[in-house]
Amino acid sequence: MINSKKGPVTVKSLFESEKIEGSCDPATVYRLLQKLEKKKIIRKIGLHDRSTHFILNESGQHRDYVVCHDCGDVETLEMICPVEELENKVSKSTGFQDVYHELQFYGICPVCAKDK
Repeated sequence: MINSKKGPVTVKSLFESEKIEGSCDPATVYRLLQKLEKKKIIRKIGLHDRSTHFILNESGQHRDYVVCHDCGDVETLEMICPVEELENKVSKSTGFQDVYHELQFYGICPVCAKDK
């Protein structure tokens, strides 16, 4: 299922997983994902028009991503987020609580770059 330690997943990968395969159709999986997103349990990542991935929203956990604009692959950035300090400043200066950000970089992944 959706597990933040394994990274973002697609609707297709969820639908084809052993636990779901054959028990419901892709539309049902997608509707459930939309409900979970609306309740802020998960969030969308990637190129929403053609390659949407989903990841759990875990309290105290933050990850940023890089997305291939050719194939839509999404990879987790394993580095310290440069925006977290700014996020704290925004919260202090505006009085907003539960301030968060979503940071995604876009480019061409090594596999797609090799194919060019």
